[in-house]
Amino acid sequence: MTGAGTDKATYDTTVSLALPPGTPSATYEGVAIKRHFPESATLLPDGRVLLFENGYLETYDPASGKCADAGFISPGGEWYPNSATLLTNGIVLFEGGDVIDPITGDAPNIRTAVLYDPAGGSLTTGSLLVARGNEYTATLLPDGSVLIAGGEEDNDGNALASAELIKP
Repeated sequence: MTGAGTDKATYDTTVSLALPPGTPSATYEGVAIKRHFPESATLLPDGRVLLFENGYLETYDPASGKCADAGFISPGGEWYPNSATLLTNGIVLFEGGDVIDPITGDAPNIRTAVLYDPAGGSLTTGSLLVARGNEYTATLLPDGSVLIAGGEEDNDGNALASAELIKP
């Protein structure tokens, strides 16, 4: 962005998030999981950006201007977590949200929490105490834990007025 000190921002570059041709798609019970657009972008300590879309992970490297596939971490279907939180150790926490079953179209809120290590690609899967849909917050606290608060509603249609603390 240029134009410091002006009222209007101008943009210098359009970035392509296209993956290399032949990048594989994941399937769930034989149905391909679609790639649409990134739901979150997390700046990693090494300068790359971790993009999350429907359960797919990819990295964007601003130095090369290219994206690379980083795997599929959905618990079964198109996953829409509400947030991605970069922890102090460089690991990224994804949690809650909805998973759309591509066969039935059902989209229950889930309790899944995934820790993803972008340096080595490893995954650790756990769970939240409560299934949280959209509109909850995830806040990294100074001690390295994450406070997950609120949520649109649980699977029974009730608004959530609760919070939980994750200590990765």
